[in-house]
Amino acid sequence: MIDREIWEACLSTPPLGTYSMFGFIRGRKDPEKAPIVEKVIDLRLKGKTYKAIMDELKIKQHTVVQILKNPKYANKVLVNGEYVDAGVEEIVPFPRWLKAHNIKGKRLYEEERKAQKIKISRVLTFLEEHKPQAFSCREIAVALQLNPGSVYGYLRKLEGDKPENKLVEKIPPEHEKKGAAPFPSKWRVIS
Repeated sequence: MIDREIWEACLSTPPLGTYSMFGFIRGRKDPEKAPIVEKVIDLRLKGKTYKAIMDELKIKQHTVVQILKNPKYANKVLVNGEYVDAGVEEIVPFPRWLKAHNIKGKRLYEEERKAQKIKISRVLTFLEEHKPQAFSCREIAVALQLNPGSVYGYLRKLEGDKPENKLVEKIPPEHEKKGAAPFPSKWRVIS
């Protein structure tokens, strides 16, 4: 009845009923999550990175990736190199989904790297302005309005892997705190 290639392509694309797909309930738009799918597409078309979309919408990376990679959000499946109807309710018009899907990540990755370098520079400048004083990651994060985990990563980069590359140093706590969590280490710029 149908061409073997189409049959095999359909087998490799599971129907919506076989697994949970963000934004759908049994092949129909989920009224609560479908607007989030639309926002993901809008943000990507505005040039936002996966991380920026995740942070803004408070969703997981695999959800962002799924929305931008799976044509079922536009009621399409890829069969023999062509997009054909998937038989589900469309959340996003196909031309918009395809445009968002085709945005290459390299340019966005480079922009994200530039933004990270600026933040690393801000951390270093903060420590230089307050030398010889030392600060914990949390203190630096609060002062610069950054994420403490990100600040730790920036400090590790500034610490360098070789002595000649070190711009900052980690100062271990003077005494240990009894209990589960030790006093935090502090960081300062190398004089």
